[in-house]
Amino acid sequence: MSASTITCSPTTLLIGNWPQSICGVTASIITRRRPLEPNDVVMGCTDGLWGALTDAEIAAELGSPGELRGKLLELGTRAVKRGGTASDNTSAAALRWLGD
Repeated sequence: MSASTITCSPTTLLIGNWPQSICGVTASIITRRRPLEPNDVVMGCTDGLWGALTDAEIAAELGSPGELRGKLLELGTRAVKRGGTASDNTSAAALRWLGD
Protein backbone atom coordinates (compact mmCIF):
# COMPACT_ATOMS: atom_id res chain seq x y z
CA MET A 1 0.00 0.00 0.00
CA SER A 2 1.46 3.36 -0.95
CA ALA A 3 1.29 6.57 1.05
CA SER A 4 -1.10 8.05 -1.52
CA THR A 5 -3.67 5.27 -1.05
CA ILE A 6 -3.39 4.43 2.64
CA THR A 7 -6.45 6.42 3.80
CA CYS A 8 -8.77 5.47 0.93
CA SER A 9 -7.65 1.99 -0.03
CA PRO A 10 -10.37 -0.59 -0.58
CA THR A 11 -8.45 -2.81 1.83
CA THR A 12 -8.62 -0.35 4.71
CA LEU A 13 -11.34 -0.23 7.36
CA LEU A 14 -12.14 3.44 7.88
CA ILE A 15 -13.50 4.78 11.14
CA GLY A 16 -14.69 8.35 10.90
CA ASN A 17 -15.66 11.08 13.31
CA TRP A 18 -18.65 13.46 13.07
CA PRO A 19 -18.96 15.70 9.99
CA GLN A 20 -15.26 15.71 9.15
CA SER A 21 -13.36 12.59 8.29
CA ILE A 22 -10.97 11.06 5.81
CA CYS A 23 -12.09 10.47 2.22
CA GLY A 24 -15.19 12.64 2.66
CA VAL A 25 -16.89 10.16 4.99
CA THR A 26 -19.51 11.77 7.21
CA ALA A 27 -20.77 8.84 9.28
CA SER A 28 -19.57 8.49 12.85
CA ILE A 29 -18.60 4.85 12.29
CA ILE A 30 -18.11 3.01 9.02
CA THR A 31 -18.71 -0.70 9.17
CA ARG A 32 -17.43 -1.84 5.78
CA ARG A 33 -15.33 -4.94 6.08
CA ARG A 34 -12.16 -4.99 4.02
CA PRO A 35 -9.47 -7.62 4.13
CA LEU A 36 -6.17 -6.36 5.44
CA GLU A 37 -3.09 -6.99 3.36
CA PRO A 38 0.43 -7.44 4.73
CA ASN A 39 1.94 -4.08 5.78
CA ASP A 40 -1.43 -2.27 5.91
CA VAL A 41 -1.55 0.22 8.80
CA VAL A 42 -4.63 0.75 10.96
CA MET A 43 -4.67 3.89 13.10
CA GLY A 44 -7.12 5.42 15.53
CA CYS A 45 -6.60 8.98 16.76
CA THR A 46 -8.24 11.98 18.37
CA ASP A 47 -9.19 15.16 16.56
CA GLY A 48 -6.07 16.76 18.03
CA LEU A 49 -4.12 14.77 15.46
CA TRP A 50 -6.41 14.54 12.43
CA GLY A 51 -7.65 18.10 12.91
CA ALA A 52 -4.15 19.58 12.79
CA LEU A 53 -2.66 17.42 10.03
CA THR A 54 -3.79 16.66 6.51
CA ASP A 55 -4.74 13.16 5.41
CA ALA A 56 -1.79 13.29 3.02
CA GLU A 57 0.66 14.06 5.87
CA ILE A 58 -0.65 11.21 7.99
CA ALA A 59 -0.67 8.78 5.05
CA ALA A 60 2.85 9.74 3.97
CA GLU A 61 4.24 9.20 7.47
CA LEU A 62 2.43 5.92 8.15
CA GLY A 63 2.87 4.59 4.63
CA SER A 64 6.65 4.75 4.67
CA PRO A 65 8.83 1.95 6.07
CA GLY A 66 9.90 2.08 9.69
CA GLU A 67 8.67 1.59 13.24
CA LEU A 68 5.20 2.94 13.99
CA ARG A 69 6.17 4.21 17.45
CA GLY A 70 8.51 6.83 16.01
CA LYS A 71 6.03 7.74 13.28
CA LEU A 72 3.24 8.32 15.82
CA LEU A 73 5.59 10.42 17.96
CA GLU A 74 6.50 12.53 14.92
CA LEU A 75 2.86 12.98 13.89
CA GLY A 76 1.80 13.84 17.45
CA THR A 77 4.60 16.35 17.89
CA ARG A 78 3.79 18.02 14.57
CA ALA A 79 0.07 18.15 15.43
CA VAL A 80 0.66 19.70 18.87
CA LYS A 81 2.97 22.35 17.42
CA ARG A 82 0.50 23.20 14.69
CA GLY A 83 -2.59 23.09 16.93
CA GLY A 84 -1.07 25.28 19.63
CA THR A 85 -3.35 26.34 22.45
CA ALA A 86 -6.45 25.50 20.37
CA SER A 87 -5.75 21.78 20.76
CA ASP A 88 -7.02 20.06 23.91
CA ASN A 89 -5.54 16.59 23.29
CA THR A 90 -3.61 14.58 20.75
CA SER A 91 -3.60 10.80 20.99
CA ALA A 92 -3.08 7.99 18.50
CA ALA A 93 -2.55 4.24 18.32
CA ALA A 94 -1.59 2.24 15.26
CA LEU A 95 -0.76 -1.28 14.19
CA ARG A 96 0.87 -2.72 11.11
CA TRP A 97 -0.81 -5.90 9.86
CA LEU A 98 1.85 -8.51 9.17
CA GLY A 99 -0.50 -11.06 7.63
CA ASP A 100 -2.12 -14.30 8.65
